[in-house]
Formats: sequence, C-alpha cells, structure tokens
Amino acid sequence: MIGMITGSIQSYVSQNMSQHDISEKLYSRPEKKLFDPKQRSDIPQWLEQMKEQSERSADTSRIASISAKLDQGDDLTEEELSYLRKNSPELHSKAIAARYHKLCIKKKLLSCRNKEDVRRVGLAAATLTVSQIRSANDSSGQGSTNTWIAAAVNKEYNSFFSTREYAKLPTEDEKDKHHFDKKA
Repeated sequence: MIGMITGSIQSYVSQNMSQHDISEKLYSRPEKKLFDPKQRSDIPQWLEQMKEQSERSADTSRIASISAKLDQGDDLTEEELSYLRKNSPELHSKAIAARYHKLCIKKKLLSCRNKEDVRRVGLAAATLTVSQIRSANDSSGQGSTNTWIAAAVNKEYNSFFSTREYAKLPTEDEKDKHHFDKKA
C-alpha cells in the first residue's frame, strides 16, 4: 500500500515538475515576449502594442468594406473617399477612376435619343471594359481598377433602364413612325 502511495506521489510530483518546467521555459525564451506578467513595467508597452494592432485591423477591415462596395459598382460617400485619400491614396485614385467612368456612361446614356442608342452605348461600354480587363496586368494593380470600372459602368447602365428618362425614350421604329407622320 505504501508503494502505491509513493508511486502516486512520484507521478504527481513528476507531472507538476513537468508543468513547472514547461511554464519556466515559456517565460525564459530568448525572443521578445509581448507581455511578461512578472514585469509590471511592460503593461503600458503591451497595451500600446495591442492598441496599434487593433487600429491596423480596423483600417484593414474598413478598406476591405470600401473595396467590396467598389466591387459591386456602388457609389462611395464623401467620407469614404476622404478616408481612402488619407489611408490608401492608391485605392483612392482607383475609386476616383471608377466614379469618373460611371459619370461618363451616365452622361452618354442621358444624351441617347432612343432605346437602341442606349443599347449601343451599353454594348460599347461593355466591350471597352472587357478589353481593358483582359489587357490589364494584375501585377501592376490595374486589374482591380478595371474591375471596379466595369462594375460601376454595369450598375449605372442597368439602373438606367428603371429611370423615367429611359421610359420616355422611343424605339427607333417609334421614332421613324413619328418622323414619317410629321412629313405626311
């Protein structure tokens, strides 16, 4: 019976020793630790590191959400554009390029005289953006710009079909008939 108790004590001590050895090894690593609970002076430095890491994570998350909006062809708010201007000038310039192309297609669509013109403008825009995307060199970063331009143009073109301006436009046949009726 004493042998059994001694064996249990020995196994208990060996387990505790191994846990102690493990914890000692963790705190005696040669590389720099983020936080050593034995050193209270490390707490402000550790808190500052955590704050910086949190801010970087928030910036990354915010930029990712703005990029997702651009992927869908959505407009950015002035606040979002301002944020990109300060935190990611490269993405800001790409967002401005997408906005510019979206405004150009809108202007072209509003100047159309009939529904067939609208379709021609859409086809020309689609052809142009597809060729830009195919010729883009993704390593230069132009792939996302062209994708955003394509998404913006596509969204503007598709939304134009639900506007009053489009509803008012005649088809070419209706326009020709109206022109023919005026001559007679």
